Amino acid sequence: MDAEQGGALGPGPDARRHAPYETIIDFRVENLSDKGFSARADEDGPSEAPQFLEPGQQRQVVGDGLAEADSGIDDDLLGVHAGFGRLLDGLPAALPDGPFLDLGCGTGFAALHLAARHPGRAILACDFSPGMIAEARTHPGADAIEWHVADMLAFLAARPADSVALAVAAWSAGYTDFRHVCRESRRILVPGGRLAFVVNLADTLAPLRRAFRYCMQAHAADLRCLARFPFPRSPRAVRNDLKRAGLAIEHFEEGACPITPRPTPDGRLLPWLLHTGTLAGFDAMLPLDRPGPVADTFEARLAADPEPIRHHYVLAIAKRP
Repeated sequence: MDAEQGGALGPGPDARRHAPYETIIDFRVENLSDKGFSARADEDGPSEAPQFLEPGQQRQVVGDGLAEADSGIDDDLLGVHAGFGRLLDGLPAALPDGPFLDLGCGTGFAALHLAARHPGRAILACDFSPGMIAEARTHPGADAIEWHVADMLAFLAARPADSVALAVAAWSAGYTDFRHVCRESRRILVPGGRLAFVVNLADTLAPLRRAFRYCMQAHAADLRCLARFPFPRSPRAVRNDLKRAGLAIEHFEEGACPITPRPTPDGRLLPWLLHTGTLAGFDAMLPLDRPGPVADTFEARLAADPEPIRHHYVLAIAKRP
């Protein structure tokens, strides 16, 4: 069954089966009160309810987690990075005048790739995570790029209309309102300008999401904060958002990238998932990074889930007519 119609990986309740977007956690604060949750007791202070993070804060906790990851361990996404590089290489050689933007640039893969292929072009890159920007600045060629610690939507909103030749978003647009990214990109692009991106879909990391959702309910008192990470529900949802924003699709590719955790000698998967950044952002909400009941529950639920872990994504280029 198509995910748009609410298949096995859909959100569950009939009222939400046809929604084009789903949160990666698929969890609502009302569920906490259903489970008897009212507050979290800190060891060194009074009880306090966990707070929902603002969108920019959510992207920062994910970014900071990735910046701290041991990139030497995680080889699974190298093929997807190469695919996005090929996507950028497939852009027209003669793009319109104007700067290039890298939105949610992370450690600078796309910006550095573009700078090498388009010397002399103004390239501006932003990320909400200072750790990511600090890492990006260490790479060869980084001096050719203007780096900004900024929320991507605020960064887009600050650009004048009809002023940008290319906007790219490598994995970042799914951690905010993807529809807003499409609309704002259409506004700032000059005629003939392009938006190029790779975005995760809602069934990405489904076994991890299910294990985490269970832990949130079973260990509600351990919640530090709450976050919603909206991803487009299906390829069709991505196509529709681009078209509604007034962008013409030039390239559209759906893909999947398997994630194969390396277990420790005693069979635990969390150390690898945390060290590689696969669970970036999740560990900010629950104490998955230390031994204890929460980590044990997560490991048990994940071991019982037969579905392979994967990133499910769309790579695309869209043009402003």
